Amino acid sequence: MLATLAMAASAWAPSTPRPNFLVLFVDDMGINQLNLGDARLYGYTGDNGTIDTPNIRALASGGMTFQSWYSSFHVCSPSRASMMTGRLSIRAGVGLPPCDYAPKAYNETMCNSVFTASAVGGLPHNESTTAELLSAAGYKTAMVGKWHLGARDEYLPHRRGFDEYLGVPFSQDMGESFWGVEAPRGVFQPTPLPLLNATAGAIARVVEQPVGLHTLVDKYVGFGSDFVRRSAASRTPFYLYFPFNHIHAPNSCNASFCGATARGPVGDAVAEVDWAVGQMMEALRESGVADNTLTFLTSDNGAPLGNDGQGNLPLRGGKTMVWEGGYREPGIAHWPGTIA
Repeated sequence: MLATLAMAASAWAPSTPRPNFLVLFVDDMGINQLNLGDARLYGYTGDNGTIDTPNIRALASGGMTFQSWYSSFHVCSPSRASMMTGRLSIRAGVGLPPCDYAPKAYNETMCNSVFTASAVGGLPHNESTTAELLSAAGYKTAMVGKWHLGARDEYLPHRRGFDEYLGVPFSQDMGESFWGVEAPRGVFQPTPLPLLNATAGAIARVVEQPVGLHTLVDKYVGFGSDFVRRSAASRTPFYLYFPFNHIHAPNSCNASFCGATARGPVGDAVAEVDWAVGQMMEALRESGVADNTLTFLTSDNGAPLGNDGQGNLPLRGGKTMVWEGGYREPGIAHWPGTIA
């Protein structure tokens, strides 16, 4: 969908302001993790704890909620490859069969269908990304959050069409932090989890390592809001790709959200995501571009069953599985005056 919009934007009538794009891509969130309080966006009425998500609920009530939105894959890297290219991930060379859990396997390009922290490869360079298409159409582009399409500098977002980048290059359980148990040596070959910053044409630099996961969402919101305001002030159409580290394990949160829900660490992470969504929508409103921005919220794959057993109900299965719980995700499109 986004790749189609990118191509359409390149041919937009010059007399009409081109739309902005804000993509909010949550990690490991099942449909029942937005079925909370009085939201119940997907109709399930089981006992799912209490997490208030007023900002996501407002996004849905002011736009369109897709009842049958599917990710292209049941784990991180392949679904993100599809988000970037508009193609089935296997056609982009992302999404291989699982590897044997031998130490040498983690020196290969991929294992278990995802790029590891020590991966030598990434999203192939012959694939066109939404950011590259929109950059060619005159858009300012930025990515903030979890990338997971290659950890080497040549595969990072600032080499794939994004003008600006702040984020973690892979899953937060692939690097050592104060929130995760250290992986056995020779298995993940962990490194302290890095927070990277880069601009197009420059080499990415480490700004914090290991990154403090309790302050990560605050940093992301600050970066994203600043990008929106600068783009709006310059009257330049923009594309902001915001893939959260939440709610992938190990879950963490700012002190104001820790213990705030009855759903434990997962619920607290969902609540912090909701806060971040509200902050980004406020940045659009304050910048005067809310009515000319398509905001889309979804998730890369379903919740892992060991992370939150209720996250995908009433669907069967979850992350890494080919049952519907691994693929069917929340999908919300919001564009005031354009999407009813």
